[in-house]
Amino acid sequence: VIVQRRSWTITLDEIGKGDFTGVSRDLVLAIERLRAQRDLPRFVYIRPTEQALRRSGAEGRDKDTKPVFVDLESYLFLEIFHRWLTKSGELEVTEMLPDPDHLLWKEADGRRTFELRTLIIPRS
Repeated sequence: VIVQRRSWTITLDEIGKGDFTGVSRDLVLAIERLRAQRDLPRFVYIRPTEQALRRSGAEGRDKDTKPVFVDLESYLFLEIFHRWLTKSGELEVTEMLPDPDHLLWKEADGRRTFELRTLIIPRS
């Protein structure tokens, strides 16, 4: 049973400067440095932080913004990560648990995941 996944707040400043246009070696190196410094796993979910949403004026409207899956070893996902980070200035990064190799729900064409969320209210 997983009660709470590890999470990090990542700011744009943390990836440093570089030429991140086109197919960018600098982007790959910057994300790998970030992963090493912050001990980020390969598979994560990202979304803008609440502070970033407030600054953008989207507070309330996007308060429960759905997290987006990112594989930090796939270049296309690195571009998505960088684009979201550039747009919002900071991201909430949450580890994917279990990772794809350990998902329990198996189908003929692969493994699946689901998340059950609930609100627990103490009895008075």
